[in-house]
Amino acid sequence: MRSSCFTMNFVCPTANQQNSSKFKQLSANKALMLQAQSMHRDRLPWKVTTHRMKAEVSSSTQFASICAAGRTVAFFDLDHTLLDCDSGSAWLKLEFLSGQISLANTVWAVFVIIRYRLGFVLDRETMQGILGAAGEGYFGRDAEELAQKTGRWFSEEMGQRIRPGALKAIEWHRAQGDVCIIATATSQFIAHEAVKTFGFDGLIASELEVKDGILTGKFTTIAYGDYKCDSVRKWAKGNNIDLTKCTFYTDSMSDSSLMELVGCPIAVNPDRKLMEYAKEKEWDIVDWGFSEMKKQNLS
Repeated sequence: MRSSCFTMNFVCPTANQQNSSKFKQLSANKALMLQAQSMHRDRLPWKVTTHRMKAEVSSSTQFASICAAGRTVAFFDLDHTLLDCDSGSAWLKLEFLSGQISLANTVWAVFVIIRYRLGFVLDRETMQGILGAAGEGYFGRDAEELAQKTGRWFSEEMGQRIRPGALKAIEWHRAQGDVCIIATATSQFIAHEAVKTFGFDGLIASELEVKDGILTGKFTTIAYGDYKCDSVRKWAKGNNIDLTKCTFYTDSMSDSSLMELVGCPIAVNPDRKLMEYAKEKEWDIVDWGFSEMKKQNLS
């Protein structure tokens, strides 16, 4: 619930007075959140009718900033949001073919990816188990060699898979002076290449532990679902960022908790469950189209 984002202090001598005061405070907080969302939505370059999907992004930048005291932040999910594919699946295939990941872990990962695409949200315990198994495949590997391999692969396979609408959204936020951050469940190695390739300011990603240049096979940070929400909240607090003045773009229902926190949540080519939830919450829904490479693969 949105009200959980606010700190509420009540001093009420009776139960009835307490309930009345609490209701008024909740209503006031909800009104402030809705006002922030409305102001932030007016700032965006597209005229979105709720529940309608718009592929085109206007080039106009004549919108009033709601963050006079500082810069606002636009957070972007990576897979199926910025990209029109799943970078994790593509990387998994490469690692399997090169003998870096076992067949058992590959089959398990494919199962998880399918569930993810269907909009099923994995709980924290399950996700910890999955990443624990995935991390084992990186034990003892040289971090610099992995970074170089990831860089070559991303340049060849993922660089041309960005959605056309994503490019326009990034350009517009840049023109506004906004900070652009990738917030993804994928590893820091893939996320770092996306930051370099598409010109982002930073990243929030799942972090594989590195000691003395060697991977330990453990994840120190998980940036999936509620974990991603926690990571973004921590990052925002450390950087004095008001999330009610920020935008978050994602395709996945697994990111719904973070969408609840920001002032302007936007569903991009959403999965079935997020599509339904976004309509229920009256969040904006947009279509950013497909890359030329995707179109060629489909033809």
